[in-house]
Amino acid sequence: MEFSIRVNIMQNAKRGDKVKVRYAGKFQSGKVFDKTNSCLPLIFEIGAGMVVPEFENAVMGMQVGEKKTVTIPAEKAIGHRREDLIIDIKKK
Repeated sequence: MEFSIRVNIMQNAKRGDKVKVRYAGKFQSGKVFDKTNSCLPLIFEIGAGMVVPEFENAVMGMQVGEKKTVTIPAEKAIGHRREDLIIDIKKK
């Protein structure tokens, strides 16, 4: 499973910079699974480990107002599927 993230950086982006990002995360099907609020961007420091490394890599080098779409494999975003963590819950 992969998903795409569109980022919009509000300042030049390099390691150590605090950046503001507006994004929409989508599954390959196009269904949105996460996105920033229209008023509140995601703010993080590049290199501080606050977001997944692949997301940081996508942001590095971007210019003010630049937009791009990247595809991050699920295992690099949320990790490999672990069957031992999956449980069935019966509905009543």
